[in-house]
Amino acid sequence: MSRLVAALVVGLAALVVVILLRQETMSVHTLGPPGSSTVVVVEASARFQRAASTTASLARAQIALCRTEVHDVTTDPEVIHELPATFAFRLHPALDEADRRQLHGCLEDARIDHLQMSVVRMVDDLGDVDVDGGVDDAEAAG
Repeated sequence: MSRLVAALVVGLAALVVVILLRQETMSVHTLGPPGSSTVVVVEASARFQRAASTTASLARAQIALCRTEVHDVTTDPEVIHELPATFAFRLHPALDEADRRQLHGCLEDARIDHLQMSVVRMVDDLGDVDVDGGVDDAEAAG
């Protein structure tokens, strides 16, 4: 009888530990406030380009793929700026910390052959973001 009680106590203690560890290590996702956004700026380079696939088309495909992992797929990202190797896009609403980490990792992982992307920055709740890092035109004029 004492073995049965000891086994039940050990089993119950193990169950409590598992539940507590699960709560501490589980990602919790929260939606950003209405009207908020996250702006993501990435640089992309492609090796061994074919005539049909440009760096821009590969980068757009990678962005679309990663967006589905962290964001509502019914909302397309708003492309802010596209240079030959730099792309900026805005996601509505703003991403939480867990989604930011997941998006960052996804964009930098090699998922599409011969494409390498690196995240330059992610910023929340800014109206106009200058992808070159300078002041935007409104600030320069004032």
